[in-house]
Amino acid sequence: MEPKEMALESWSLSRPKMVKALKKAGMLEEALQMAEDLAGDLISDLVSRGIPFELARERGLGRFIYLPQEPEPLSPDQMPLMPQQTA
Repeated sequence: MEPKEMALESWSLSRPKMVKALKKAGMLEEALQMAEDLAGDLISDLVSRGIPFELARERGLGRFIYLPQEPEPLSPDQMPLMPQQTA
């Protein structure tokens, strides 16, 4: 599977709002290509510095292809208390 395909699959699961926004803006393909290019550049750079390919690949894909989950909005009971304003 190509990195762009891996990114789309991963982002669709972990970042559905981001994917939807990128589609709506007509920028999904560009974002996927950029992620693939950046991952490839990082992998190449790490390998050129003597990092084993598998470790370099893991780092490159982990940074640009396999993104963390979108944060869930805080519910009112999870929001920090605002300090009381004094007059």
